[in-house]
Amino acid sequence: MLVTGIFGPTLPNIVIALIMTAWPATARLVRSEVVSIREREYVDGARAVGASVPWILVRHIVPNVVHLLIIRATLDVSFLILAEATLSFIGIGVQPPRPSWGQMIFEGFQYLRTHPQLVIIPATALSLTISSFNLVGEALAALLDSRRRRGVV
Repeated sequence: MLVTGIFGPTLPNIVIALIMTAWPATARLVRSEVVSIREREYVDGARAVGASVPWILVRHIVPNVVHLLIIRATLDVSFLILAEATLSFIGIGVQPPRPSWGQMIFEGFQYLRTHPQLVIIPATALSLTISSFNLVGEALAALLDSRRRRGVV
C-alpha cells in the first residue's frame, strides 16, 4: 500500500509493490533448503572426490531446490492475485479502464440488494482462480515430491 500510495496506483508500481512483498519468503525458503542440502553426505562426497563448486551446484543443489521454486511460485500467484484484488477493492490497485476483480466487486456493492450477481460473479471468478492455482501448486508438490523420492528428478 505504501508504494502505490506514494508513487500512484499504476500497473508497474503495483507489480513492484507485490514483488517486494513476495520475494523475501521465497528467498528464505530457498536459502534454508540450500543450507540443508549443502550439509548432506552426497555433497560432502562430491567435495571429497574433487568436484568443483559450480558442478556441485548444477548437479546436486539446483535439482533439489527447483521443485520448491516451482511450487512456491504457483502458490504465490494465488496470493498475488488476491493482493491485487484487495488493493483494487480499496481503491489503490489497478485503475479503470483496466479490469480488476476487486474493482468489479467494489462497484457491484452499491447494487448488492437489487443485483447481487454483480458481486457474486466476480467474487466467484476470483475464488475459483485462486483455488485453481492452489490446487495446481498442491498437485505439483505431490508430483515433484514423489518423483524426487523415487530419484527421477
